[in-house]
Amino acid sequence: MNLEALKNHLLALGIPGLFLISFLDSAGVPLPGGVDLVILLLSWQRPSLFLVIAFIAALGSTVGCLVLYRIARTGGDAMMSRFPSQKQEWVKDKVRRNDILAILVAMLGPPPFPTKLFILVAGVVRMDWRRFAAAVFVGRAIRFLGEAFLAVKLGDRAAATLKEHYPTIAIALGAAVVLCLLLRRFARRGARKEEARDLARDLIPEIRATMASCDPAGTPGGVSLTGTLFARVRARLPLILPRESLFAVETFYQCVEAYTRASAEMTAAFAPGSELSLGDRIRAKDLRDRCLKDVYYTGEAACERLQKIL
Repeated sequence: MNLEALKNHLLALGIPGLFLISFLDSAGVPLPGGVDLVILLLSWQRPSLFLVIAFIAALGSTVGCLVLYRIARTGGDAMMSRFPSQKQEWVKDKVRRNDILAILVAMLGPPPFPTKLFILVAGVVRMDWRRFAAAVFVGRAIRFLGEAFLAVKLGDRAAATLKEHYPTIAIALGAAVVLCLLLRRFARRGARKEEARDLARDLIPEIRATMASCDPAGTPGGVSLTGTLFARVRARLPLILPRESLFAVETFYQCVEAYTRASAEMTAAFAPGSELSLGDRIRAKDLRDRCLKDVYYTGEAACERLQKIL
């Protein structure tokens, strides 16, 4: 059975066949005419089901793209060898800069846009599969929903209209998607700035209290960070604080942890019954003192950085 006969056989199955056609097309099996004409035909024949048709096609395409993505994670470099190296590097740069946006736009791109190359690159650079699947599904859903709607409105003229104006339609859809993502990013950035200010207001007094709690006499156990604000929000700090402030805060708390260890070691060195030599005891005290200076220095630097956020 040739590919044309296979497509006709699947098309006879209706909507279930559409799922298989979109799956095979996205998985790298080049079916004649692609999935777009099938969506137009089915939506024209069953206009009341055009939403279901677009959804099923997007779902099948997403599963097919995931298959190609998984293959690319293991042998993607060999599969990409048929593409010019300059084009490979261009696509890799786009995916690494903003993977979701790159894949989403690639799903909307008309031929000869290198959609398959974007899928392969996503696998090679090990883009998170959940992010990849979400971007593919949204991009395909937008594209297929537009095609299905066009078939409902224009009937048998939809295919000719789509063929003539698809580049313009794809660019308009892509621009709309990019605009929505940019607006969302700006909205989230504003919320993130407010969250960063709230966090800075709470972290500054905690940092100063931690600095004050560092006992120059070397209290056993040093300073415990368990239960502190930093310990509770540590995993989310990269999502909230600017890079310079994040580095300053993390450096400070690393110095506090180093001081805690050095303080405990010095206390053990001077404990009754310690077998360490006088030289080792002095070195333990010097290490504790250096760590204490680092705590004071990095604490002031962290507070200064956080103050700029307010």
